[in-house]
Amino acid sequence: MPFMGAAPARSLNNRWVFFPLCRHRPRSSAALFALTLLWMLPALAATLPSDSQLTELRKQLAHSISSENRVTLCWALSDALADRGLLFEAQRTLREAAVQSTTESQKRETALRLAQVLSATGELEDAERQLQIVQAGAPLPASQRLAMYEIEGNIAVRNGDPTSAERSFETQAKEAHVLGAWEVEARARINALRARLDRQDIFQLDERLDQLDALVGGLPSGQQRAVLELALGELFERAVREFRSPVGMRARAYEAITRGRADASSVGTQAYATGLLAGLYEDEGRTQEALRLTYQAIFLAQSVSAQDQLYRWEWQAGRLQRARGDGPASVQSLDRALFTLSGIRDDVLSSSRRAFSAWVEPIYLDYADVHLREAAGLPDGTPEQQRVLRDVRDQLESLKRAEVQDYFSNSCATSAASARDTTIPGAAIIYPVLLADRIEVLIETAGTLRRFASPISRGEVTATVRRLRIGLERPSAGDQYLKPAQALYQWMLHDASPWLANEKVDTLVFVPSGALRTIPLAALHDGTQFLIERYSVATTPAITLIPTLVSQGSNRVLVAGLTQSVQGFAALPSVDAEIHTVGALFPGMSLEDERFSLASIRADLSLPEFSIAHLATHGEFSADHRQSFVLTYDSRLTLDGLQTTLGRRQQPLDLLVLSACSTAAGDDRAALGLAGVAVQSGAKSALASLWSISDEATASLMSTFYKSRKSGGVSKAQSLRDAQLALLHTSEFRHPSYWAPYLMIGNWL
Repeated sequence: MPFMGAAPARSLNNRWVFFPLCRHRPRSSAALFALTLLWMLPALAATLPSDSQLTELRKQLAHSISSENRVTLCWALSDALADRGLLFEAQRTLREAAVQSTTESQKRETALRLAQVLSATGELEDAERQLQIVQAGAPLPASQRLAMYEIEGNIAVRNGDPTSAERSFETQAKEAHVLGAWEVEARARINALRARLDRQDIFQLDERLDQLDALVGGLPSGQQRAVLELALGELFERAVREFRSPVGMRARAYEAITRGRADASSVGTQAYATGLLAGLYEDEGRTQEALRLTYQAIFLAQSVSAQDQLYRWEWQAGRLQRARGDGPASVQSLDRALFTLSGIRDDVLSSSRRAFSAWVEPIYLDYADVHLREAAGLPDGTPEQQRVLRDVRDQLESLKRAEVQDYFSNSCATSAASARDTTIPGAAIIYPVLLADRIEVLIETAGTLRRFASPISRGEVTATVRRLRIGLERPSAGDQYLKPAQALYQWMLHDASPWLANEKVDTLVFVPSGALRTIPLAALHDGTQFLIERYSVATTPAITLIPTLVSQGSNRVLVAGLTQSVQGFAALPSVDAEIHTVGALFPGMSLEDERFSLASIRADLSLPEFSIAHLATHGEFSADHRQSFVLTYDSRLTLDGLQTTLGRRQQPLDLLVLSACSTAAGDDRAALGLAGVAVQSGAKSALASLWSISDEATASLMSTFYKSRKSGGVSKAQSLRDAQLALLHTSEFRHPSYWAPYLMIGNWL
């Protein structure tokens, strides 16, 4: 396809590294690269600047006197640094260029380059400010407009907004088409289709793929077309695997990837193409051919230190070896895959909102799968079995931290994680692991680990959880909750019950995953009684994310609540009694209705004299943490705002109580947000609800909870148990809909 006009000049670098905000270390060439436009592909660079090139550019910059020349050198050096993955040094270099820029064109070009780097390092607000500089003034030339659309699209991707991302990429594609910039158009349209699929829109999917195939096929052969062919091949395969397009479309994926492999001029591209081709063979059951190609991909990726590819092909090898019946080789490959991934996990997570579910969690679960099978073949309680189980436990904790980091889009969310002494008397830490063919439950108490397994698939467990949530949430459903509550107890705790009794366990601390986060595990039923009738129950996204396992002495309380209907939310008339009950039991301060403004709660939460914050108001948790909030009289306190406010305290809050929040049934990510509220806010523990209940029941539960805290001598989890049992034993609120949704999250002591 001939160019109908001049292609836009290269005003920005073609690739970037996604870099976590908490780490300010230089990066090597093995860092995770992704093309700016093809934001799901790893590094496929043909060449990287040598150290001597970087040294020469730095030397020229150091000796340059002319401001104009220094700006040009800063641009060249920042490009070279970005190519090497040295994003923060590239950012510093561009900030120097911004200071040296004197003309309007220099300022806008520098701002454009800086916006790209900032969006790559996750500093999205600053990137958007730089784009405002670019957009101010005279109309932009074509090259800068196209670059701006790219950056806007990628910022939207990083923000988890596929609708806006698709809009930006489509705009870019239309302008590129008018200019005859076919490569830019193809990349933009591929990115737009990725964004469309991320929001599950498959309207005219086959037709769009046909159009992309024709567009990419008409480009001149070479490295750029190779990369586009691979991206197109992945889209064909994704259409079959995720969206049930005709299986014959896999042949189109094979053709595109094969063409890309033939066109590839860099080893990184050849490695990626070979690994993708092996994956197609794996899907077709051609195990031996797939394994041969996977070994080639591993060799090629190793030869260029492409860690961002290497872990994928090592994982692929482990799956194929297991399918072939070679268990020991499979274990070794999965061990290597997890080791490789651990070194770049933050970068992988920040590359896409799909990265955790697509590339991180499955590897950890496969690792847990093979090693739990290994533990099953060892005698219970032996040192060798304990070593294997501790390793699995440690990797599960690492996975849980990664999940919280992914939800909050911030590696800093888990930066305080550290090992915890879990030999708390009377407590058992429970890790349910949902695997494809079974549920494994890993339990630790008094320093000993045991595993229990039931041959129930992940799909059946999830379906049962969904039925339980529906039955629990509606009192009008009667005892529909009972069968799923008993089934889950049978699968998870029945076999462990005698051991827990022998160990004199009185508190169960769950570290749930997936659908299990959407239900209150206190409502599991053994056929005779609820779990809460035998144990105190707590939950946490990860034990290593609990700030401390030491109880708090001080109990000054900041109580805030809404009784009136505001911003379209229903009135909570019983909140007045709730506020006065808490205030009568503990010294502190109260904010009610008009006094409970966003400004006042921000100011008062940061005061050091309060160890407990009790917010009796509506709250909603969604799959996007930025949309989760606690309602104030005049506005909404977001999770990010809560973190900022509580972050001003010298000592962390001991307990954050949210007495009227809710998460949507079936929304695992929203439930993760609720589970992570203590982590994000910096509180030692949180008491919150999975769904809203009558404010009369809430007021009664909170009254009993605080009276139990006032009497002293019991843990927070036990105080919550006292409050839940008090409701359970009433005629009005005995249905678990009223008492079950409250969770003690984090430090249960």
